[in-house]
Amino acid sequence: MPNSSFPVSSTRPAHSTARRGWSLALAAVVALTPALVLGGSADAQAATATATATATATKSYVLRRDFHRGDCTMFHGARWTLSSDGYATFTGVVTSGDDDDAWLMRVTLLNASGKDIGKITSSSHNDDRTKFVKNLPDSSRQYTWEIKRGDTPGYTGPSATYPPHLYAQIKGIHMNGSRC
Repeated sequence: MPNSSFPVSSTRPAHSTARRGWSLALAAVVALTPALVLGGSADAQAATATATATATATKSYVLRRDFHRGDCTMFHGARWTLSSDGYATFTGVVTSGDDDDAWLMRVTLLNASGKDIGKITSSSHNDDRTKFVKNLPDSSRQYTWEIKRGDTPGYTGPSATYPPHLYAQIKGIHMNGSRC
């Protein structure tokens, strides 16, 4: 993955970008991920596999320090990755000081001015598609929280998407409404 920086509005100190909820101190990385597309008719594909590579651009936003909300902690290194095709993935580690807790997270997409241009939505929680929830049943454990692409083989958890036409405008994210 290239190390080229991607300018984001969140490079300012977190306290200067806070509007509601909390702001992440984020770093963005742009990467190209090759995807395989098969071309030709079904008969031609069966005879010879003709493939052309396309590229899906990604932007990653990383939590630079631990975040505490109530009894819960999300540890630094948590990462949202947005693909230019409208999929979003998340991986992070969370814990709680109390048993039978849950972390609730919502994510807003920001443009270069720091304005809200859209939301990342969940394939679950039909009552509120902007809500992502991780149950934390045992306070003595740290839980890995993964939200993968909906087309990931064998993955049955919720997926995350956003309108792909917004990709070029996205310069940061804001995890507002997060609570435990």
